Amino acid sequence: MKQESLGKEIIRLALPATVENIFQTLVGFVDTLLIAQLGLVAVTAVGLANTILNVYLAVYMALGVGATALIARSIGAGDRESLTFHVRQALVLSVGVGLLLGLLSLIFGRQMLVLMGADAESLAGAQAFFYWVGGLTIFQALMTILGTILRASGDTVSPMKMSLLTNGFNVVLDYFLIFGIGSWSGLGIVGTALGTVLARLLGTVLLYRKVQQTDLAVDLKQLFHLGSPKEMVVLTLPAAAERLVMRLGQVVYFSLIVGLGTTVYASHMIAGNIESFTYMPAYGLATAAAVSLIMAGALQGLGDTKSPLYSTMIGMWGLRVVGVIVLGQMFGLGIAGVWLSILIDLLLRAIFLTWRFHVKTRKLAE
Repeated sequence: MKQESLGKEIIRLALPATVENIFQTLVGFVDTLLIAQLGLVAVTAVGLANTILNVYLAVYMALGVGATALIARSIGAGDRESLTFHVRQALVLSVGVGLLLGLLSLIFGRQMLVLMGADAESLAGAQAFFYWVGGLTIFQALMTILGTILRASGDTVSPMKMSLLTNGFNVVLDYFLIFGIGSWSGLGIVGTALGTVLARLLGTVLLYRKVQQTDLAVDLKQLFHLGSPKEMVVLTLPAAAERLVMRLGQVVYFSLIVGLGTTVYASHMIAGNIESFTYMPAYGLATAAAVSLIMAGALQGLGDTKSPLYSTMIGMWGLRVVGVIVLGQMFGLGIAGVWLSILIDLLLRAIFLTWRFHVKTRKLAE
């Protein structure tokens, strides 16, 4: 493929995903604004629950990495039997993992939130949100994998359309379920949880219907003819390791921020939603955060899965977590210390990953 044609193909595939990411970030921002109307305690409660739910998402996305590699390989080889086999495997594994994490959420949800630092004031709201969204996380698992399956086949437009529809539906539902309508006063935090779950259910149905209209369609009668999932699991593990190192590090440093007070944590969550606009597209923004995301993906594509893992481990645990303790707590800088530690982490990671990328590509050129 010529370089010009390759560039156009990359843009064709990347643009819908970029639009989807920006819209998801916008919806998250609007959701935060709606929840903020209930008070900073509500923002803290939902933020604590979402921090744990982001660990779940990391697992689903890692499974998507393995599924993408195998599905794309099967399509490239024109192997129809292998293609349907790997699609089937991805769906069953996502259902299994989603059900397991949902069960853990219902059984150990309160303990998880207490470990996160939830106090008596925020625990009730965090629990209510987490039991609904975490308990039914299977819909998040299926949405993630179904979208991944379509993207692996080269269709990035359909997941974008479904995302726009479901996220828009989520915002509308949230408004009425949180604040009510007419004489009905609404459900508060439980309302935003129900809105999230119903929107994900809609997204799951729409994405599944789209998959069934393509060559990727799955025969439900054959769904549990899995074979060995070893190959997909092996491909998933390196991506899972990096994402879990990142997300578990976030759990720790968020719990440290909670220790600085509810107002500080709520402020951090609101500012974090705004900051997300700078790096969610992750395709060309010239900021330290965006560069670290781009270079990590590029290195993994070149077969270097260790550099992103090591940089994430050192950056998250050695710089960000320690930075919150030293700058935020010991030096008394509060939220300013938190954000300074984030800046140092992202800047140094971006420099390291850019250097590793150039070293790797130079070796390939030789």
